[in-house]
Amino acid sequence: MNEFQAKIGVGQRQVRYGRYAGTNRDIPVRREDNGAIGGFHTEHWSGRVDATIIAPTIRKTLSMGDVD
Repeated sequence: MNEFQAKIGVGQRQVRYGRYAGTNRDIPVRREDNGAIGGFHTEHWSGRVDATIIAPTIRKTLSMGDVD
């Protein structure tokens, strides 16, 4: 690493808009129908935003009629 690279911080943790390089922040998102957590927005330090959706669990119950 040369002097200029050391001066600008190459290879070191950088602060961008109050965030450290390599960190993420998860923000929970609530569902409109019942208020439960339905997913997350993940804000990356680079400015990228991802969405993770939590699908509700569906339980299927089978009932059989009378069998003679």
